[in-house]
Amino acid sequence: MNNTLLSSYSGIKTHQFGIDSISNNIANVNTTGYRESRPEFETLFAVSPNTSPTSPTANDINLGVTASSNAFSTKSGSYRVSDGDFHMAYQGKGWFVVGEKKDGEMIASEGKLSQKQQNFFTRDGSFGKDYEGYLVNSKGYYVYGVNLGKIKDSNFISQSKEEDIKGLSSSKLEPLKIPQDLYFKPLETTKANLSVNLNKTANPINAYKAFSQDGKIDEQRILNADLNIFFANQKSLDSLINNEATISITSPSGEVKEYTFTYGNEGVEKNQFRTIGELKKLIKDSTGLDLNLYIQNSATKDPSISLSLSSGTLAQGSIATSGSLFESLGMIESKEGISTLAKAYNPMQTYEPNELCTYLGVMFRKVGESGSENPLSGGWEIADTSGVAPYDPERQYLAGEVVSKDGNIYMMDKDNQFLKIGQETKYEIPTFNPQNQYGENTIVRYQDRLYQRVGKLGSSNPQDDKQNWKELNLGSIVSEALEVPHYQSSMDVYDADGKKFRLVSDYYLTGGFNPSDKSNQSWDVYSSVVDIASGNKAGGVSKHSIIFDENNQPIAPEVEVEFKDKKIAYNIAGADDKKSSNAIYTPSQINLENQNGQREGVLEYTNIDDNGVIYLKFSNGREEAMGRVGIMAFTNDQGLSKVGGNLFGLESTLVGGEKVLRSGKPILGWDESGKLKFGAVKQHYLETSNVDVGSALTELILMQRGYSMNAKSFTAGDEMIKEAINLKK
Repeated sequence: MNNTLLSSYSGIKTHQFGIDSISNNIANVNTTGYRESRPEFETLFAVSPNTSPTSPTANDINLGVTASSNAFSTKSGSYRVSDGDFHMAYQGKGWFVVGEKKDGEMIASEGKLSQKQQNFFTRDGSFGKDYEGYLVNSKGYYVYGVNLGKIKDSNFISQSKEEDIKGLSSSKLEPLKIPQDLYFKPLETTKANLSVNLNKTANPINAYKAFSQDGKIDEQRILNADLNIFFANQKSLDSLINNEATISITSPSGEVKEYTFTYGNEGVEKNQFRTIGELKKLIKDSTGLDLNLYIQNSATKDPSISLSLSSGTLAQGSIATSGSLFESLGMIESKEGISTLAKAYNPMQTYEPNELCTYLGVMFRKVGESGSENPLSGGWEIADTSGVAPYDPERQYLAGEVVSKDGNIYMMDKDNQFLKIGQETKYEIPTFNPQNQYGENTIVRYQDRLYQRVGKLGSSNPQDDKQNWKELNLGSIVSEALEVPHYQSSMDVYDADGKKFRLVSDYYLTGGFNPSDKSNQSWDVYSSVVDIASGNKAGGVSKHSIIFDENNQPIAPEVEVEFKDKKIAYNIAGADDKKSSNAIYTPSQINLENQNGQREGVLEYTNIDDNGVIYLKFSNGREEAMGRVGIMAFTNDQGLSKVGGNLFGLESTLVGGEKVLRSGKPILGWDESGKLKFGAVKQHYLETSNVDVGSALTELILMQRGYSMNAKSFTAGDEMIKEAINLKK
């Protein structure tokens, strides 16, 4: 009978505990980050009745009930949007970390825990800042996390991303502080990376700029350049299509010879060429003509380079050009033979040294002193014999006629005998020498142009002295000015004071496909740092290059560009995820640029990513990590103790005589790479209470009924005791 009272009393007391716990859940249904309590019961004890010990049935009697635990639910609550700057929620297994001391420290590494103070754990992420700029919760506890140490005396000091990644994987947690009056300290540029697209079909520019430096032209590099890289009159030569160059030569005797050269890879043996130098050699070997580089407007600020086809001798007949390559170069033209420039000998004229005349079909050049003597009498040398007819044994020759035979020149005398007067020769037009004196009618070559002296004896420059020299265009065919693709990139860089400069690079296409090194394109690059205001250079010009191989992959070694008294390590090959390219379907442009310098800036706002990393955005456009919010996980969350204020603490117990944490040691929420392992942080969200109101109300009703039924049991037991007492009466 007493057992009834005991059981019902324990039932009343235990259900009261359940009602209290569930009522508390309902009370906290709108508490941010609240963890729902789950009251659990167990029997109080059991006794054995005085029955036969051999009975096959267990006859133990359970007496009473008691609360076994008040565990909390670890399921996540709902997530709602919040506009607090530092409001955040955590999705997954783990807890935010807070502490009472702003100079505290907590280290959780390799299963070991070290603390300078007591720390607490919460799912309530409604954080803000206190008057000093520390991140705190609503009770004023400091939010702990990883501090990269980049904030010193209200200045933010930048560091590399590699250093950030290493620091963000730290196991040391401390209070996080973000002053509002935070300045980004100016950062001098020491490293710059650039990814560009260089389109070989666009932006042609005067080739003189590409192949000259310090006012000197590098002729050999031009001769070694693939003809297909060039433009003329803003149009690509496109030598793969416009691949034919034909020269027709008509000799003084009327014989016509035609020579055709083709752009291709089979070499000069097959009359094919790729470079200007190879075409020059083919033309010289086949025709005797010269294909030279001709510098136009050399005395101006904007000189240009053209190709000039001419004869080096007076023996050349008329010249005509045709073919698609010459057409694209603007070199379709016919020129009269230059042998007509030498006039017939006049015994009444006085001739100066180097002056030319023709006599009996032979061209003579005056040597020695000036005079009017007959060319056969001395003071002259044979300059050219191309106008002399070959000996014809079937013909009768008269006295004074001249013929050529077996490499020699003969004249018929009055006795009908041939006298040898010289050898066949071709006259090389002399190059102008300012040290020489030139008489009237003297012909010279100057910068691949022919000039004839029309004034008195003198040594003036043919190009500058228009009064005493006449330009002779006979025999010279000049192309349009050569051009090459060009691009100019510009990126901002900064000095130690945060002043902005520009790192400017000019790219010139100077090399085409080269089978020997398997390169597809080669661009010369000239880079320098320029003051934006004055346009003056803040250092020397660095010459380097970028080459695209046969697979169109860029090859560009890192170079150093002078910047005041420092240097910038400069890489134009791009990064692995964005390499420089040579696509012709995209304009020449910057694909990606980055450099490690920056001007001063003030803090504008804070951003927290899914890994809990805190980024600070400054007015200078810079955004960098300053630390991360601390996240801890536990093997046994139920081992944490409730301490109020939505906080949970660590609690120790003895296991085998050794003091251990009931929750297990705290586990860092991130791995060695700095990525969160068990969940994600969501800024501008808060986690609501995880109480299920419908289930809570249902459980409350069940607890209330249990309480009422135990009360009735207690009343029944009490009445039975009274009735037993009354039996004595």
